[in-house]
Amino acid sequence: MVRNVNRKAAQFKASFYSCFSIRIRQSRSHAGFTFIELLVVMVIIALLLSIVAPRYFNSIDKAKEAVLRQDLGMLRDAIDQFYSDTGNILSV
Repeated sequence: MVRNVNRKAAQFKASFYSCFSIRIRQSRSHAGFTFIELLVVMVIIALLLSIVAPRYFNSIDKAKEAVLRQDLGMLRDAIDQFYSDTGNILSV
């Protein structure tokens, strides 16, 4: 009875993995990844970075522009306050 269940489980496992065309290595003398697997992972990471990098750099540029606008507004306010206090325009 137990052998029959084990045999059916092994048959199911073999048919399950064969429908996805996945090879199961029963005995590997070394553990690790193949060169092709590492290459595929590196290509996927490169694709994701090529999508994300332009958006990241655009957001940095937009943040710098926003800071410059704020600084310019603060400088204008300081010049206006100086003019209202002294009645003179700031000369360089």
